[in-house]
Amino acid sequence: MKKKAACYIRVSTDEQTELSPSSQLEALKEYADAHGYIIPKEYVFKDEGISGRTTQKRPGFNRMIAAAKTVPKPFEAVLLWKFSRFARNRTDAIVYKNLLRNELGIDVISISENLGEDRGTALILESMFEAMDEYYSINLSTEVRRSMKLKAEKGQPLSAAPFGYRTVDKQLVIDSKKAETVKYIFNAFENGEGTRKIAAFLGDCGVRTNRGCVPDNRFVSYILKNPVYCGYTRWCENGRVDYAQKFPDNMTGIIIAKGTHEPIISEEQFKRVQTAMKEAQKHHRKHQSPKGVNDWLFKGMITCDSCGSTLVKLSSKEQTLQCNSYNRGTCGVSHYLSVQKASKAIIEQLERVFKELDFIVICNTVDQAEKENSAVLQRAIDSEKAKLKRVREAFEAGIDSLEEFRENKKRILSNIDKFENELQKCETAVLTENGKADSGTKTVDLFTLLCDERTENGAKNLALRSIIRQVIFYKPQNELRVLLYL
Repeated sequence: MKKKAACYIRVSTDEQTELSPSSQLEALKEYADAHGYIIPKEYVFKDEGISGRTTQKRPGFNRMIAAAKTVPKPFEAVLLWKFSRFARNRTDAIVYKNLLRNELGIDVISISENLGEDRGTALILESMFEAMDEYYSINLSTEVRRSMKLKAEKGQPLSAAPFGYRTVDKQLVIDSKKAETVKYIFNAFENGEGTRKIAAFLGDCGVRTNRGCVPDNRFVSYILKNPVYCGYTRWCENGRVDYAQKFPDNMTGIIIAKGTHEPIISEEQFKRVQTAMKEAQKHHRKHQSPKGVNDWLFKGMITCDSCGSTLVKLSSKEQTLQCNSYNRGTCGVSHYLSVQKASKAIIEQLERVFKELDFIVICNTVDQAEKENSAVLQRAIDSEKAKLKRVREAFEAGIDSLEEFRENKKRILSNIDKFENELQKCETAVLTENGKADSGTKTVDLFTLLCDERTENGAKNLALRSIIRQVIFYKPQNELRVLLYL
C-alpha cells in the first residue's frame, strides 16, 4: 500500500533558473510514483512569487505545517524539488525540519539533491545546502539593494506611482486630473488652509486616494512633504522613509535626487510649504501627557453628534477639546469646546438630576481578603499578557502558524477580559438607585467624591463612568446632553 505524502512548491519572482510550479509538481509526482508515495490533491501546498527568507508571509507553507500537526498523522513525508524551496533561512530550516522529522515523524525529502544512504554524510550535505541557500538569499538582497541605490541616485522611480502620477514604461507620467488636486493642496496650504480642512473639502468633492479611501489629514500631509511633486525622487536605504524629515535638509540615510519625471509644482513653492509646515508644528505639537494618565474628570465620555467620535484634548497645555475624527480630517464639523466649560455644564446637570432622584455612590471598603484577591487577579492578568507576548513572538519567528496564533490570541484576550472584569468588581461597586449599602461598604455623596482632592481623577472618572453612559455635544445647539444608566 502506498504511503501518503505532501508536496511543497515555492517560486520566487527573483529567480529565473527554477522550475515553474507545474513543472515542480510533475517532477514531484514522478518521484512519488517511483518511491511508493501518493500525493493527495489536498496536500499540494504552493507559494508563488514569495521569498523564502522568512515563513511569516508564506500562507501555503504555514498551512502545510498546520496540517502536519493534526492527529492522526496525515502524511509520511514532505516532498520538495530542492531544499531551497523549503527555506532560505537556516534558522527556519532547522526549526521546521526538526518539528517535522523529530516531533511529528514526517520526513523532508529533496527529490533533486541526493544525500546518499549514510545519515552522517546526509546531515553534513544538507547543512551545506542550507548554508549555500542562505548565502544566495543574502547576496541577492545585497545586489538588489545596490541596484536600487544606483537607480535612486539617477532619480529613477523605485515604487508605485504616487497620487498625481501614473507609471508608463517604468517612468512617472503626470495624471492630469489628479495633478490638479495636488496643485490645489499646495496652493490652499499656502493660503492658510489647514490639512484637516483641505482633506474635508477634497472628501466633499468626491476625491479618493489611490486606494479608494476618503482623504484625511495624513494624506494631505504626505503630499505636502513629498519632493516628487517638485521633480525629485526620494528613497530610504533602510526601506522606510521618515516623513518627519524636511526637504532638503537633515535627510540622513535618505537619497534625494533630481528625477527624470515632470514636476507638478515648482521647487520654490515646495520649499515655501516646508518652511510653513515647520512653523506650524511649533504651535501644534503632539499630545505629551503620559499614556494612561486621566488628567480630567470626563475624559473619553464626550462624543461628537455628527460622527460619534470621542472629543479629545488638543494638547496637554491647551484645555480645549475637538472631535478626534475632525482632527484626522474625516469629520466635516468642528466641535471645539473648552474643558472648563464642558466640566461645569456636565456637573451642573448631574447636580440637578441627583437632587431629584437622590443618587448615591457606593465605595467598597476593601478588607485584607479582598486586597489579596485583587493582587491574585492582577498577577493573573500580568501572566496572560506575558503569554500574549510569547505567542506573538512565536508567530513572528514562524514557529506557530497564523491559525494557531489567532486561536491562542483569542483565548488569552478572553482570559484577560474575564480577569479584568473580576478585578473591577473587587475594586469598585456603584449603586445607582436609592437603598441601603451592603455590609462592609460606606455611602458617599457623588459630589463629596468629586471634590475630594485626595481622590485621583482616574478613580473619579471610573465612578462617573458607572452612572454616565454618554455625553453628546450637539454643536448646532451648543448643548451637552448627559445620558445616564437607568
